[in-house]
Amino acid sequence: MGDLRKVDKNAAAEDNEMMRNAYGAFSISMMSQSTTLMLYLEKNKICTNPTYQRYSDIWSINKKQLLIDSILNGFDIPKLYFIESPTDENCKRNRYAVIDGKQRLEAIWGFMSGNFPLADDFLYREDPDVEARGLSYNELAQKYPRLKAKFDGHALSVVVIKTDDMEVVEEMFSRLNEGEPLSASEKRNAMGGPIPPLVRELAKHKYFKSTVPFMDRRGRYWEVATKYLFFEERGGIADTKREYLDKFVQRWKDRERKRREEAQSSAWRLYESSNAVLDKLYDIFGEGDPLLRSVGMAILYYLLVREAGAREGVIARERLVGFESKRKRNRQVAKKDVAEADWALLEFDRLSQSLNDASALKFRLEVISRHVLGEGIETKIADPVKEPDALWAGGDQE
Repeated sequence: MGDLRKVDKNAAAEDNEMMRNAYGAFSISMMSQSTTLMLYLEKNKICTNPTYQRYSDIWSINKKQLLIDSILNGFDIPKLYFIESPTDENCKRNRYAVIDGKQRLEAIWGFMSGNFPLADDFLYREDPDVEARGLSYNELAQKYPRLKAKFDGHALSVVVIKTDDMEVVEEMFSRLNEGEPLSASEKRNAMGGPIPPLVRELAKHKYFKSTVPFMDRRGRYWEVATKYLFFEERGGIADTKREYLDKFVQRWKDRERKRREEAQSSAWRLYESSNAVLDKLYDIFGEGDPLLRSVGMAILYYLLVREAGAREGVIARERLVGFESKRKRNRQVAKKDVAEADWALLEFDRLSQSLNDASALKFRLEVISRHVLGEGIETKIADPVKEPDALWAGGDQE
């Protein structure tokens, strides 16, 4: 078996120079032995889940089958990008980490592992008489060994990059995937700076792992955790539209470049404050708690506990259940006669779709706090873009 690290260093000399000019010191080359079979046999040396990557199993079965179809029929497959000797926290024990091409690799490996067969409408263009529809990888080997050998021997174009600068890798991942359907949280995760690692760490809290019932897909926990940290930076309620969260992550990345230790220390304080709120939330809610089934309520409960401060002792789960019951009864009343229903509770329900709007969050917080705490929490809306120093110094808020 050949060594995956054997690369053709002359094949990419021109690209090397271009990349050095763009990013500084690192090398780029083409992997010489990169057939589908070779990559499958060496897959334990390839890390597919570095911290900047998206989640696995994003592709549908149809898209995976289409990729296998393309390989068997000789269509061009886009390049894959690996980093050699990765320093990423998830991949230090691996020889390579995937920068771009994770979904393609996992689709190929899934087919070879027997996780899915060829599509029912598969057609081998070189010989339409080949009846390979619906065959698994092992069945293909038995019925059409030459076709299986063609698949095994297909050479994938793999670009190998060597650098110790993880910010370069994260930047490259973001750029390579600019045309791909990355979620906003996945893009922010690849931006670098002190915030993404803290988001990932916060998303590991037992509150997310045990009490939140909604699924963690496409960086959903990352998205919620980013909003929690953003509230800590803003000192309370603020608009959480995508542009503001992007600016939040970028702002701390810029701060880290100027004052690394100070920025990391300040960002860590945001994490500690948010983590303390999650500890309280974990104590309130049960495992897979249905009260947390929506992201909107998970955001609102966070603000309720955060803003309640010393009064959090009265936030018992029973009070929250009681509030949900009031909302349900109020909706039933409104169906019969809307004029008899509690307008504030109806408005609370209507604004549940305005997840990122600060005014909606403010109104809903005041409503739920009146029912749960006996008094409405009145809080200001923070400027979503003002520099943190000015914000914390008591700058104007509206």
